[in-house]
Amino acid sequence: MVENNAIDTTLYNAYWSKLQQFKFDLIYYDVQFKACVKACRFIKYGIIGITTLATGAWVTWGDLSAIKVVCAIIIWLLQGISAISEVFPFNKRKLELRELSTELEPIYIQMESDWRKIQCMQITNDEISGLMESYAQKQAEIIKHYFKNDALPLKEKYHVEADNLTEEYFKYFV
Repeated sequence: MVENNAIDTTLYNAYWSKLQQFKFDLIYYDVQFKACVKACRFIKYGIIGITTLATGAWVTWGDLSAIKVVCAIIIWLLQGISAISEVFPFNKRKLELRELSTELEPIYIQMESDWRKIQCMQITNDEISGLMESYAQKQAEIIKHYFKNDALPLKEKYHVEADNLTEEYFKYFV
């Protein structure tokens, strides 16, 4: 318990806001990650399905030279798309988002732990300020290593989903 030193409500509220923003960011990264995984799977499964259909058409109607040529071109194009799909922006984003979240999650957990100490008034105002600065620096240090050549696109539907999930999280936050 902090002796004879009331917690500054501005600091208290600022820390709470930063905690909520940090959780929102983590959830937003997760929503974006899931969207990237979904896009990668859609492409892979689409290639598999169309290649299978083209191969089946080739086998079934292979005695028609036009079908042979069309099927061969389709399969060739799909294999090319499959080969270059690794350089699509969402594929790189998927990897970066997973790594970013993995690095940020422990910091968020520590920040949440410190929030409980703040609630119990076990930390002074100066310590709260120091914690906020420390967490901001740690977060900035990690984030600067990601999305150097590509920006994380702001998509309204992902933002709304992350906002709703964050609100749901803090509804039951103890």
